[in-house]
Amino acid sequence: MLERFTERARHAMVRAIEEARSRHHAEVSPEHLLLALLRTDALESRVLRHVGVSFDTLVAEVERALATVPAGATDVVPTFSPELKRVLESAFEGREAGATIGADHLLLGLHADESTAAARILRASGAGLDVVLRMGLLRDPRRRVGLDRMRFIATSRWRLPL
Repeated sequence: MLERFTERARHAMVRAIEEARSRHHAEVSPEHLLLALLRTDALESRVLRHVGVSFDTLVAEVERALATVPAGATDVVPTFSPELKRVLESAFEGREAGATIGADHLLLGLHADESTAAARILRASGAGLDVVLRMGLLRDPRRRVGLDRMRFIATSRWRLPL
């Protein structure tokens, strides 16, 4: 599956799994992925600098959300949660035909399920879907995807009010 991902997106997925494993969580959640994305240079420099969100505050909010997840057995290999599977499906559908899935697609996918703590944290921080779409931060790695196309994807596929 990860062969369809860019190097940066693969790195974020691996790091999300490591985050879950280090906390002894049975599942990798969207919050693990958000934390992994935040700890990569690209996301924090592109989104946070433009939106004016405090990186430390955002990481602290994600850490707080993850602290509520009960730890499991120490030898458990975490699986993808149903919520994370929806994020990945949304990222896959949000890309251009034939394009690889980048970290920007993962970020779009994190906005897909508004019931997750990751989506709520992003929205509360000022980095909600409408903001990142308007700023052109979600795009195909080879060319800029227009706001109208991303708005159509978000509203038709995920029923997000924009």
